[in-house]
Amino acid sequence: MTQRVTSRPPEDDKVKGDTLFVNEFNELNSVINDNASDANPRLSSLTNDISNLSPRVDTMVDNNFTMVSYDTINLPIIANDGEVSYDTSINSIVYHQNGRWYSANDDNDISIKVALRLKIKTDIIANSANDQFLLPLISGNSYDFQIDWGDGTPLEHITSATSLTPHTFTQGPGEYILNIIGEVNGFKFDPYVVDDIILDDALKIIEILDLGNTPNYNRLKFGSSANSAFANCSNMANNSIVGPDTSNTTDFSLFYYNCSNITSIPYMDVSQGTNYSGMFKQCGKLSNIPSSLVFGKATNVTEMFSRCSDLVEFPYIDTELCESFYEFAHNCPTVREIPHYDTSSCTSFNRAFRVCGATNLPNFDTSKVTDFSFAFEIMGKLLSFPSEIDTSKGEIFEYCWSKCGELTSFPSLNVQSGTNFQGAWLSCDKLADFPILNFDSGDNFINAWQNCNLSAQSIENIFVSLVNTNKTGLVTSVSGGTNESKQNWTSLALSSYEILVANVGVPIHGTTGRGWGIQHNS
Repeated sequence: MTQRVTSRPPEDDKVKGDTLFVNEFNELNSVINDNASDANPRLSSLTNDISNLSPRVDTMVDNNFTMVSYDTINLPIIANDGEVSYDTSINSIVYHQNGRWYSANDDNDISIKVALRLKIKTDIIANSANDQFLLPLISGNSYDFQIDWGDGTPLEHITSATSLTPHTFTQGPGEYILNIIGEVNGFKFDPYVVDDIILDDALKIIEILDLGNTPNYNRLKFGSSANSAFANCSNMANNSIVGPDTSNTTDFSLFYYNCSNITSIPYMDVSQGTNYSGMFKQCGKLSNIPSSLVFGKATNVTEMFSRCSDLVEFPYIDTELCESFYEFAHNCPTVREIPHYDTSSCTSFNRAFRVCGATNLPNFDTSKVTDFSFAFEIMGKLLSFPSEIDTSKGEIFEYCWSKCGELTSFPSLNVQSGTNFQGAWLSCDKLADFPILNFDSGDNFINAWQNCNLSAQSIENIFVSLVNTNKTGLVTSVSGGTNESKQNWTSLALSSYEILVANVGVPIHGTTGRGWGIQHNS
């Protein structure tokens, strides 16, 4: 048989059983191999897609199952976990989980619009019944949103806080996830408690799942005030990736007040803020403030981090305009370093760093401060007190340095304006060295040096300072602790003591008695 040589593929009229010439066979085999090489990766990818997807949809497949197609932007915001669709924008099967859509190809989050999602537990004792929840909307603010209550009832359209009543869950008491889509301009819980009863449903929120991700749509948004946004939500965990829209907010007072269960906070814009009073107060499990939070020029930081007992670091804040540091960092025992805040306008340091764990203090500008009461009390790790701190305007030093257990000496501060020194150095049990100070304005020294470690020379310096005041009829104490006993005092300490305790007006040691009552170690 003579073979026909051809460079073309086999003729179209070839049928099963026909003989192929060698060249025809080789070219056909080459085409098949090329097509197979091109198809294999796509087939492999499709096989992987099916393998990845099948566990998510195996519970959904039944005789009535239909897959609906959407482009990404139109994927349903509210959907059931495990729901499957086809995304025509990325040409991929997508699945819904925990309020978001994910690509089945690579498990990437592709959500463009995310609902505002809260998890609540209705049977926690609060203001409403154990099968109810009342949204914390603000009277007078604008609202236009739909809410899926998670109990099978139809979506509810809410346009106003006026006459809002608690929702009653048809499935009874329990946990529910609320999905909110639309315009939500602010939440506010009542920060006040009457007879140990919280006046709203703050306790029923157990988790923030999402605060939305689209400005002006779904995302919780605040105007100039975000006061008490989540106040008293002490059972709430915060797992939202982004925070609310606060780009125009100036008042953050009590924002997370008593959110004692949150361990972290999401990013939010706080740069326009001026009032941060009590913003994180009593957030006892909060360990850090994100460095991405840029605080504005503050006018009020009172109680801002008060009782944040797990906080390890303070953020930088421009406090130039703040007139009070009242309880700014009260009871923050795990903080080891305090930034050099601008306190040049401050007049009150009342409890500013009480029970703070820092080992040192910056040289704050306290030239205007009049109230130092409890300011540094129970700073148990404080090694020394800066001599540069200006206390010349200070009037109230009540318990200011009490229980600073690592202080061994005290600097020669100007306290000439001070009137109240009650308990000022009480129980500084290592304090041995104390200088002569100007106490001329002082009228209260009750327990001022009780339970210290004062040397005989320090007791002499204290008594000489008190004699110089010419004050009569007061009381104080250098007893307790390891304060030097009277039998070891210096001669000047003894004579000064005798002047102080002698009856008023009685001549003694070239002057007259002052009629003080002084407790001391024998």
